[in-house]
Amino acid sequence: MNSEVKSDFLGLKTDPSKDVPNQQSKPEQWINWHKELKDTFGKKVANQLFLKAWSKRQPSFWFGSSSVNTAALREYLKDNGVIIDSSIADSI
Repeated sequence: MNSEVKSDFLGLKTDPSKDVPNQQSKPEQWINWHKELKDTFGKKVANQLFLKAWSKRQPSFWFGSSSVNTAALREYLKDNGVIIDSSIADSI
């Protein structure tokens, strides 16, 4: 496992696991977050952190936004070894 934490432009350490997308985040933000996790911690840990955060999110209809659980997100995750379902709650 790569446990190194990246540095920002000022040389300060940044930990992408602390910057979890929220219920109003777009699919691209979830994808970019997973990429940052993967670059920092490796794929296995990135997948674990992603699934933990994903399971805690609320369906998007509670917040009046469109679904974040898109085919593009599911395909990206599938390519990285993560399977998420397309639930009815995500499509309302």
